[in-house]
Amino acid sequence: MTWPVIIAGLTLGVAGSFHCIGMCGPLSLALPIHHYSKTAKLFALLMYQLGRITTYSAIGLVFGLAGRRIYINGYQQWFSIALGSIVILLALLYFFRQYTLQIKLLNRFYSIIQKLSASC
Repeated sequence: MTWPVIIAGLTLGVAGSFHCIGMCGPLSLALPIHHYSKTAKLFALLMYQLGRITTYSAIGLVFGLAGRRIYINGYQQWFSIALGSIVILLALLYFFRQYTLQIKLLNRFYSIIQKLSASC
């Protein structure tokens, strides 16, 4: 392996750590484990981290396979252009017309999650 590849990997790892500090750190600190014993705290934190790593890995696998399929079929450029255009269009609609896209299925899903979260 060459040094530029190693340095690039380390740089991306350090840059990714800032995301983890900002997002994963507060989530870990907000876990309701303060009343557990030291062993139970360790087990709860290990289970949380294992679940997080497994979920991120599964999502990465799915999107990686989908992205590879798109790349192999030669649709990646058109797919990127189409999705980029949609993002720009939605941003322009929001900033100039104060319009947001409402998807009923997602709104129902969010309301169910909010109700479940509130009942805990």
